[in-house]
Order: sequence, then C-alpha cells, then structure tokens
Amino acid sequence: MRYSAGAIALTIHFHEYVHIPRLDGTMYDAGQQILEAIGISNLRYRNSQVKPLALAETEGGSYVEATKETLINRRYPLVMTVPAVFNRAPGEEMDPKVKEFLRYILSREGQEDIAIDGKYLPLDAETAREELQKLD
Repeated sequence: MRYSAGAIALTIHFHEYVHIPRLDGTMYDAGQQILEAIGISNLRYRNSQVKPLALAETEGGSYVEATKETLINRRYPLVMTVPAVFNRAPGEEMDPKVKEFLRYILSREGQEDIAIDGKYLPLDAETAREELQKLD
C-alpha cells in the first residue's frame, strides 16, 4: 500500500503474524514474532532488549513509566481495554449464567486468576467494584 501527501510518500507493507506450534509443544507467540520483527510491543513481551517508554498524556505533562501498576490503575496513557460484550434485547434481563460469569471475572478470585494466568492484567479494585455495580 502506498500513500502520498505532498512531498512525503509512505509505503506500508503488511505481514500477518499467527501463533506457530513448535515441535516441543510450545507456541511461538505472534506477539513475540512482532517484537522480534519491529521492536515495538507491550510489557507482556518485555525482555532485556525492550525498554518501556515513559509517556505523558499531554505536551508538558508528567511522564508516567510503563509498569504493571501504572497499566492496572490506568495512569499510563496508552492502555488497551478488553471489553466484555453480551447480546440481549433492550429491557430484557441478562442471562443469569452470563451475569454469574461476569461476577466471577470481576470478583477478587477472578481477578487473581487473571493475574496468575498472566495473559492479561487484572483491574484495580475500584474499577472492578464499579463494573460489579453495573450488574445490579
């Protein structure tokens, strides 16, 4: 793909990364492949060659280090949210099984399980409480 704006031209090459199974049964994770290809990633794939960047939300604002804590408490300006979405007709009650599953995910035990799994970061306690209240 090629874009042009005045004297500036930009060529974009796309490459799809997918998880690749290894012979030993482990997975060569797509995120790890991206990190090795372009050198930009999130903290999940941090290694000795990756340096987290401190960012400020506004020009002249305070810089915030990229740490597990600043991502969880949403102080770091570059945070990805993974929403939970369910389908129901307007005015209808949520399926009790879905509601109970969401309660578990937002519970202390569910958030601890998310932290143990390590693929995602848990919510901070205040955010989890706010989301739990939405289920009532």
